[in-house]
Amino acid sequence: MVMMRPLGQRIAALREGAGWSQEKLAEETGLSVNFISQMERGLRAPSLPTLQKLAEVFKLEVKDFFDFKHPPGEGVEEMCQELREFCLYLRTRELEDVRKLRKIAGIFFEKPKKSKKNP
Repeated sequence: MVMMRPLGQRIAALREGAGWSQEKLAEETGLSVNFISQMERGLRAPSLPTLQKLAEVFKLEVKDFFDFKHPPGEGVEEMCQELREFCLYLRTRELEDVRKLRKIAGIFFEKPKKSKKNP
């Protein structure tokens, strides 16, 4: 149970960094709010499948939950703040503009990087 406390704190920090309540994390993972609360307080240990669900939601690898030397979700707070500001900006735009931006983002992030070859 000694390791459960730092693991729970890491999960709580990731959740808070994403701006989510325990209810929202429960919704995203299919876990109960009660379980999430107990897990964050170090009272319950998550199973490997549960850690895999959490890793998917937070876009991490399972091993990242156990890297206690580095802050959880480095950059998550900054990324969330940028997204909040971008959402505020998008509210000032027409729906069609928002759809175009989403399409551009999809193309940009799905496009495989070309490797540069020397002739």
